This record gives sequence, C-alpha cells and structure tokens, in this order.
Amino acid sequence: MSAPRLCVPLLAPFVLIVSISASACGLVAGLKDDIQIDNGSGGAGGNAGAGGNAGAGGSGWMPSALPAGFMDSRNARCSDGTKLVDCESAQKTLPGQDGHYLSMTPEYEVLNENEVKETNTGLTWWRHSDVMLSWDQAQSVCQDIPGYRLPTRYELLSLLEFNSIGDTLLDESVFGEIKPGLFWTSTPYANSMVPLQTYWAVGLCSGCVDEADMYGLSIASSAATLCVTGSSKINGPFTLQMDGSLLDDTTRLAWIPDRKAPADNGITWPEALAYCEKTSFGGHTDWRLPTIKELETIVDDTRTGTVSLFQGFGFSPGAMFLYSSTPDSTGGSFFQLLVDGGSVWTGNQDYMFATCVRNQP
Repeated sequence: MSAPRLCVPLLAPFVLIVSISASACGLVAGLKDDIQIDNGSGGAGGNAGAGGNAGAGGSGWMPSALPAGFMDSRNARCSDGTKLVDCESAQKTLPGQDGHYLSMTPEYEVLNENEVKETNTGLTWWRHSDVMLSWDQAQSVCQDIPGYRLPTRYELLSLLEFNSIGDTLLDESVFGEIKPGLFWTSTPYANSMVPLQTYWAVGLCSGCVDEADMYGLSIASSAATLCVTGSSKINGPFTLQMDGSLLDDTTRLAWIPDRKAPADNGITWPEALAYCEKTSFGGHTDWRLPTIKELETIVDDTRTGTVSLFQGFGFSPGAMFLYSSTPDSTGGSFFQLLVDGGSVWTGNQDYMFATCVRNQP
C-alpha cells in the first residue's frame, strides 16, 4: 500500500494535526505523460479515453444503467489490475468496476460567469476559488459572497469526476478556473482530539500524489475554497431492512452492513469485485463493489471513536480498509476507505476487505 499522505489521521481516536499548505497536493512532474493506457477504439464522434467508453461510431458498448443513487462519475476509469484500460475490455476480465455502471451524474446550468447550478441537488456553486487560506479565512471568503458558505464534505464529494481528463476531479467545462489542490469543507472532523479545530478537506487534484485524499485538517493549515449556496445536504439516516441490508434514506443505496470477505485476513481487489458481483445477499443479485464516492457516504460525520461509519455497520476497530471499485489515475492502485476515521487512501492489491452496495429502486 502507498505511504500515508500528509495530514492523514492516525488510527482513531488520534489525529495528526499539522499546518501545511495545499501545495502538498501538487502534481507529480511528468506523471500523466508516463501513464500507459490501453485505449479503446472509438469511432467518429467519440473516443475511448483513459478508462472511458467508446463514443458514437465505436463499438457501441455502454455501462450498465442504474437507478438514481449518490452522484456518479461520468466516463469513469477501469483497470486491468496494473494500468488503466478501456472499460469494455475490462468488462471481460474484471467486471464490476466503477466504469461498468452509471447512475445519476452531475448536470450543470451555467447561470453567469460566476455561478453554476447543479440541477440534481439544486446547489449553486461559485466558479472561482481562493487558495492558501486558513479555515477561518476560507469561511469568511465564502460568507462575503451574499448567501454563500463553505460546502459540507458530502456536498463537495458529489462534484468529483474520476475520469482522468483534466488536472482536477471536477467538470472542467464549468469549473475550468479551479486549480488542483486541497479544499476546505464546513464539516468538522469528529475524531479530532481538539473539537472544532480540525475540519474535513477534500483533494480535487487528478494524477497527483494526493489524488482525491480526504482527511481531517487543522484549521491553521492552508487549503483552497469552493463556495456554495442552497439548502445543506447531508447523508443518512440509515434503516435496517427486512432483507438484512442497511438503506441510506437519502441516497437510496442499500448496503451489506458488515464485511463479507470470504477470508478473515482479507481479499485482493479482483476477489472483492468478483465477490460483490456474485453474492445473492438478502435474495438480491444486483450487488456490486461501491465506488469511492459511495463508500464515503457511509461515514458518519458526527461519530467519534474507533469506527467512523454509521451505526449498524458491523466493522471492527483497527486498521481496516474497504476496497472501492474506483481505480486511481495510474490504474495500478485503488481508492480505499479507512474505517477508523473515514479517510481515503490509495493502495494496490494488498489484502483488504469489502462490503457491497446496490441501488434500491
């Protein structure tokens, strides 16, 4: 597994509180140029990009459509376990990846040169950002725009696009002026030893050493701002259903509430994908390995202690990681959720654990 990132919290209840700048999320020189990608054969009208899908005139392959859930990534990545490949070929060898399914995705209405509205959530975002600010300064910057505020972790997470197209994990057709880096949220990091002195930060850089990292950051540290206006969005609550699954009443995602790895010492990423594709838990056959965006929705932002997931998830404390179906921009590592604290890391095919999700109609 890759080395821990700067500011990644230590095993709960401890948290590493440091003061750094958002430059820790700077791009690795030449990284994207060195990535080897097996592209699909896109015909006229569309190309199969990095892990993407062939467009009109290509093979005609499309990801499986899912009922609405949490905001999905368009044209998501796929991997052969070592590098990015087109999702059609990966469907034959490692099915069940992020790019093999497509649910509700962000839809934008540009209101003016400063504002864009995401129509599914009804949130309006300021299209410019300020960088290198403390949390207090960032909050003031957003509040100085009438009606605006810092976004919650859940709201900022909804914008992420894992598609290897630009330098940021945002739709650059509407957020083209936003530079890659670490961004503040208004959500306190519950496992901080000093209440209200640490807040969630989200990495919005693509192809960098801290790609999509999410962790608690000291308010004295420096990060960027992306301001929002509209009714605040949060995840949960969760309801235990008759089939034994936990249903998020907000996203309508149903979860297997405990780890279902076939071995106590964990499984590999291909085994995790296969397990969720084949399980019939609760009498359902449409389970899959969750995306990293979906995994982050089971983190309870109010829960302290050694397990940071919503009550009902039966995961034991300890350095336990849950696989996601989302490869990173190299295709050789995969985003994982740390159960203790809820942070996002990347790792390879080490022996980790899995839970499965389905979109409940």
